[in-house]
Amino acid sequence: MLAHVARRFRPAGPLPLARAGWAGGSASPPHAASPCACCPGPACRCGCRACAGGGVSAATTRPFASSAAASSSPTPAPSPEEAAVAAKLAAAFPGCTSTVTDTSGGCGTMFQVSVAAPAFKGLATPRQHQAVAAALADDIRAWHGWTCETRAV
Repeated sequence: MLAHVARRFRPAGPLPLARAGWAGGSASPPHAASPCACCPGPACRCGCRACAGGGVSAATTRPFASSAAASSSPTPAPSPEEAAVAAKLAAAFPGCTSTVTDTSGGCGTMFQVSVAAPAFKGLATPRQHQAVAAALADDIRAWHGWTCETRAV
């Protein structure tokens, strides 16, 4: 039964984008010429730090959180957005230890937030995440996405 369902929803043949190219007639996706990952098209419209020099280079982008730990290079200084989020967390959860990482490549639209706080003792993980989300509610509205890790200390 499961194999029948999988065949039913799988398209026959290659995916439509691979057949005829993109809607604009080019063979590459619309965001391929963009200097940043958050703006489709040939030019950046967000004004992010990664695009400030007219293009993204290895020196201007920040590594994704998963690859940052594997890197032997020193951790870059926190961006103003990261510092502001960390300050809000410190104010909301006295005695907490937090790590805020911009995972958007410098745009400030996607963050990984890790918080270890005594205030989380006795709270289930969903309640801990809800407390962090409440503390950062105004910021979260402007973000594209975020991940949250919490721990009671």
